[in-house]
Amino acid sequence: MTERPWETAAAAPWLTAQPLYDRVISVRRLVKPAAVGALPYSGTVPKNEAVIFSGLAASIQFQPRRDRPLATVPTDAVSVAQWHIYLAAGLAAAGQIVERDVIADDLGRRFEVFASWPTSLGWVFAVQLLEA
Repeated sequence: MTERPWETAAAAPWLTAQPLYDRVISVRRLVKPAAVGALPYSGTVPKNEAVIFSGLAASIQFQPRRDRPLATVPTDAVSVAQWHIYLAAGLAAAGQIVERDVIADDLGRRFEVFASWPTSLGWVFAVQLLEA
């Protein structure tokens, strides 16, 4: 039996090389403590998170915004740091990422999701950088 060309050909470049989605991310969700009473700090730290997805290809882009602060004090920052994370269409995991999930990339940065929406090209997540 002869093999058909599309069965032996190498994978298409758009399936293997992803220049648009150049970062690899994992998605983590806070594990809530079951105990009550006087507990130690249980905020957004990696040891309190469970990885729910990993190895997702993503594009992470800085989105500068020009907002006028409410106080209008001369020392106020003139912009708010906001990032957008893009995931390709067809990833079932993207629809399960919710607000307050933490996204960690392969550069060691951590972001908290505060909004998400689907587009015809995939999912967009508005996130802010978590700083220690």
